[in-house]
Amino acid sequence: YNLVFMQYNRDNAGKLNPLPKPSVDTGLGLERTASILQNVPSNYDIDLFQSIIKAITEKSGATYVPDLKNETASAVRVVADHLRAVTFLIADGVLPSNEGRGYVLRRILRRAVRYGKKLGFTGPFFAELVPSLIQSMASAYPELKEKEKFVREAIHAEEEKFFQTLERGLAILSEELKKVKKGQPLAGAVAFLLYDSFGFPFDLTAVVSREQGVEVDEAAFNAAMEKQRTQSRAAQDGEAGATEQFAHVFEQLATRFQPTKFLGYEGMEGSGKILAILQDGKEVEEAHGGHFDAIFDASPFYGESGGQAGDSGEILEGGRAVATVKIAKKPVASLTVVSGTVAPGAHLKVGKTYDQRVPRATRLRTQANHSATHLLHWALRKVLGNHVKQAGSLVTPELLRFDFTHFKALTEEEKTEVETIINEKIALSEPLRTKLMSKDEAIAAGAMALFGEKYDDEVRVVSMGDGFSTELCGGTHVDNTSQIGCLVLVSEGGVAAGVRRIVAYTSMTAVDYLRGKASALDEIRGLLKAGNPDEAVAKVERLQTREKELDRKITAMQAESAGNLAKELVENARD
Repeated sequence: YNLVFMQYNRDNAGKLNPLPKPSVDTGLGLERTASILQNVPSNYDIDLFQSIIKAITEKSGATYVPDLKNETASAVRVVADHLRAVTFLIADGVLPSNEGRGYVLRRILRRAVRYGKKLGFTGPFFAELVPSLIQSMASAYPELKEKEKFVREAIHAEEEKFFQTLERGLAILSEELKKVKKGQPLAGAVAFLLYDSFGFPFDLTAVVSREQGVEVDEAAFNAAMEKQRTQSRAAQDGEAGATEQFAHVFEQLATRFQPTKFLGYEGMEGSGKILAILQDGKEVEEAHGGHFDAIFDASPFYGESGGQAGDSGEILEGGRAVATVKIAKKPVASLTVVSGTVAPGAHLKVGKTYDQRVPRATRLRTQANHSATHLLHWALRKVLGNHVKQAGSLVTPELLRFDFTHFKALTEEEKTEVETIINEKIALSEPLRTKLMSKDEAIAAGAMALFGEKYDDEVRVVSMGDGFSTELCGGTHVDNTSQIGCLVLVSEGGVAAGVRRIVAYTSMTAVDYLRGKASALDEIRGLLKAGNPDEAVAKVERLQTREKELDRKITAMQAESAGNLAKELVENARD
């Protein structure tokens, strides 16, 4: 065992203070204890793993022996261990992706597939082993049984995707390893190609190479990765506005000023004093014409954050517009920066107080789309399962776009159900409530927090109705779901591995969209001389059937004509 004698606590000053209860950490653990009590050589030979190992050997045809030096047995143990890790991660809502926890999961799953190939598996197999693990562990973790179907589907989708590229990737790696001279490493560029084009995690390339006695040039691989990140950042910077380009300036300003007070929860107009004005990234006392970035001590303009687009509007003095605000952003968490253009003949001055106004119609549409986003999140979890997590969003006056974790396309029935239950909640006029509380209190009360988001100690909680939807959110919302009007799903598709995207419209935008579809259908009905939509569909189907029949006849005639021509050519050749 790896014995750790815990005797002291080192404080911030570096002083060692004796612990009140010194102890020894043996690293024994429950499974090691079981291996001793059952008199077996490793954790993998205890009764907990027997049904899993039996399933692996039966499906692969491999033979397992409790020998730590046996390569086949080692591969079986890797698959068994990774099966447990993958199953629990997916049951907890993690799905394979290219970042964060999802990337860790992907690496574990793909490593298991690699070892599965060593055991003789030639196609997706990992999902078929899940029942054996549930048989062993469902009594202690009943949620595994409840989520078995989802776990198996998620694993199978990832496996199938990986197997499509695995063979080709392994073939390329095998050829490249043959070119490596003795004592030389595999080029980092090759490892990067396998990662970038075939989804090979670096450690998988390293494992396969090491089996051939070859190391991988990890430094060169990291350099290639960094080069790609740099190019990506450069592309993003090229598209960024002045606010992003001068982010370092705003970081300095944040140390001088108190956080911007947001007035937009109470209304769409408000007054605030200008604390700073920037033009071309430099502080100025006054702005006479041209583009500007300004910081107010208080503002009704919502700074772009949390997926909600920043507000636009006007800055007024004495009832007269002196500047047009194109967008409000938050380059640093504490400050809202309004960017726009000073009106001809007008100016803005640091220290002066100005009125600010957000267009009412624009803000109302944005609020409707943001509240609808919360409803969509709730509905997707209700229809698809609690594994659904928000993976990104965009809320503008025109539309809402919602990215979420799910491993396959929604069926038409699922989309219809999601749309239906959202519109039912809208029709019920469910009230929205907001409350400030500590983050821990909010989470304990059931509020959903987004993984990876940073929250202050005090958070704003937005809940609907009886709390069926409760999320941490700093955005603007309707007071009642009826103000959303209606919601229609416009599109659904994949944007990344394990991530789907829905675009939806609400309110009058949804009405206009549906009116456009109805108008197009009426035009089609008119062209087909159909009395109703059902008749139009039937006529289109008959036309498609007729077209296929004509295509078949044309193909047959072309084949017959070609045969006759060939026969004629042969006869003429004999003459």
